[in-house]
Amino acid sequence: MPRPLAGRYALPPHAYQSLLRVNYAQTQLARRRPIAEAAAEAGFYDQSHFTKAFAGFVGATPLKYAASALG
Repeated sequence: MPRPLAGRYALPPHAYQSLLRVNYAQTQLARRRPIAEAAAEAGFYDQSHFTKAFAGFVGATPLKYAASALG
């Protein structure tokens, strides 16, 4: 990613990529996709890495987020 783009979002390229993946997973969880499927489709190959990244950006674990999205 070019530096000007990374500077625009105030995140290093790897963190920005993780943010995009987490946002995609959030959308999938809101559509009632299973957590493991949402994580894999978003590009996370390790469940613990997904949970840590998700909680870091969203402020809740994927399980808590999915439960709140279901109402």
